[in-house]
Amino acid sequence: MIVPCECGAKLRIDETKVSDSGTKIRCPRCSTVLVARKQSSTPKEHAPPPPSSAAPAPQPVRAPAPPTRESLVLVAHESEEARTMICNL
Repeated sequence: MIVPCECGAKLRIDETKVSDSGTKIRCPRCSTVLVARKQSSTPKEHAPPPPSSAAPAPQPVRAPAPPTRESLVLVAHESEEARTMICNL
């Protein structure tokens, strides 16, 4: 299991060491305490609808699919201009 940290580090954790309620881990790079939880293999029941006062979730920006599927690259950047520039290379 890989647990991403906000500093960009990716922590590899053995799933057998993660308890059902979650296991706390400290990032060696930034010392942030993270909680690793097991991924459920069964689909969840229907979730209740969000309250009407909740703001709508932002929609992901998707680049057009490349004509060939030889490789796939995920571009994640807070600036839409930077994403557009990288996707058009």
